Amino acid sequence: LAAAVGCSSDGDDEPRASPLPASTVVQATRAASSPTPAPTPTQRATPSPSAALRATPTTTPITPVPFSPPPEPPIDIALLTVPVCRTTAVNSGGAGFGTIPHATPTPIPGPGSSAVSPGAEAAEFVTALKPLMEAIVAATAAADRAWWDAKGRDDLARAVLFEGRRLSQLCSALSVVPLTTDGKPFVDAVAANLNVRRDLLSATAELARDESSDMRSLDADRTDSSTPLSDLGRKLDVFAGQAGVMLVQSAPFTAVNPLLAVRFDAPAGWLIVRNGIDIVLSAPAEQQVYSVRGLGPDAWKLGTALRVRRFRNSESTELSDTATTLDALYVRYGDRVDDQAIRFGGIDGILRIYRDADRGWNTLVAATVRNDSTYLFELGCPDEVGSGCASTMDRFVESVEFTGG
Repeated sequence: LAAAVGCSSDGDDEPRASPLPASTVVQATRAASSPTPAPTPTQRATPSPSAALRATPTTTPITPVPFSPPPEPPIDIALLTVPVCRTTAVNSGGAGFGTIPHATPTPIPGPGSSAVSPGAEAAEFVTALKPLMEAIVAATAAADRAWWDAKGRDDLARAVLFEGRRLSQLCSALSVVPLTTDGKPFVDAVAANLNVRRDLLSATAELARDESSDMRSLDADRTDSSTPLSDLGRKLDVFAGQAGVMLVQSAPFTAVNPLLAVRFDAPAGWLIVRNGIDIVLSAPAEQQVYSVRGLGPDAWKLGTALRVRRFRNSESTELSDTATTLDALYVRYGDRVDDQAIRFGGIDGILRIYRDADRGWNTLVAATVRNDSTYLFELGCPDEVGSGCASTMDRFVESVEFTGG
């Protein structure tokens, strides 16, 4: 398993380790589940008669402590690159791209249409595109803010780095959208806009590597590329109306992967980025931190996301065997700060949390062994998401169904 995990990461960078304190995520989770201890006799205070007679008790106002994120990690501008933008399924492995929406929008029949018009197909298409368009619009807005607020070359390079990574994921997500004949022109237009943006980021990265160049020389082109991306939400509304579909909010869905022989439920707003030899789901925009730190450790770089992987065991493996190897596999994600037994789709499993305090980052790893395979559900999330990470992982894991023999 150690060799398999080491060979199966996204692999363009090595992760980093640092000695870290206890997890704020774990503390919040435990606080919610642990009873409050009874005070000791020295802690109990007997109210005075005068205090008991007060009609309006006095209280001391509590001033909330604002969240203070860790500093952004340094980057090597000389190595700044932008990942490719793959927007077609031919680059994604073919089989295993199924999703089943839990709810579909109600089609609005057009003039002369029948009750069994292709509205259902168009509705599924629009429902799948909804979270993707929201993610593109949010990422574009956040990247533009970072760009215009940048104080110098390092800040500009960071903006290119995190937007390039995020853009690559959005391109991949577009490749797994269930296409319709009528929807293909819309998808092609989105793909073209994403590729224009990627080309611009690549050119900007080249300027960054050339220390004598002005990175802001492409500002006008950047503004031009932002306009169509920022307008995609409205364009999807227009498309839905033309297709006779009443646009709805993002719907929960079931991710289905026959290659991994697994299926599980995902909340509304999550976005399938990959669904081939592994599965990657990206969290909604409000759970993302749009910065280099928000991408997570160097071995992750997926932002707030879930990754599901399966590895064939070379010999008979028990859950206890997997438990002994996890710490070595995830040591570069930080220190282990929690360890607990869980039920994994009806099968015994374990959940461990690793924390990188330098980045304010938490990696939750749920593992189980079924037949001759080890399954890993990995959820990366920043401190800003807080204790919600634990409940999100619970929701994913509890819904797992293994579909193979």
